[in-house]
Amino acid sequence: MKISFLTCCLFWLTFGRSYAFDEGFYPFATSQSKQTKPAQKAPYVAPLAPAFKQIQETAASADRVLYCRSIDEIDIGIGSIDHRSNLRHPIFFKRAEIENFLKQEKNKELLTVWFEKTMRFSDRNKLELKPFLNRLGYKRVLILGFHSSGVFVISDTLSKKSTSR
Repeated sequence: MKISFLTCCLFWLTFGRSYAFDEGFYPFATSQSKQTKPAQKAPYVAPLAPAFKQIQETAASADRVLYCRSIDEIDIGIGSIDHRSNLRHPIFFKRAEIENFLKQEKNKELLTVWFEKTMRFSDRNKLELKPFLNRLGYKRVLILGFHSSGVFVISDTLSKKSTSR
């Protein structure tokens, strides 16, 4: 059986860039990059840690991104825009208000959920939110938490550790 070059390329594009993330904290910069600062007058900006870059790229490729201020304060990315400051004023919804909308979406490869800093990364919040997210029918759900020096991976359905829990 001969496998064509095109088939190999399609397989790599489809499955080659799917990273599964274990639960835990991922810092913006690696600890060794902080130690090897070049001598210069401009402010030093440490290079991003490879794991953080992968999380950032994966989250950016999501079909839908939700921002949770609390369990029933969910921003789906709509709201009025102040044209003077170019800032969006989000509208927050309860789970029951957006469930039907999210179930009817066509592209359901990846849903990224960001817990804002005001929302605790507790097991209770994760357990309350997971049944709602599972009912939406997405193939992969990545739950992340904002942090001042990195990002928390709270849950990733692609990860073996997340699916076993």
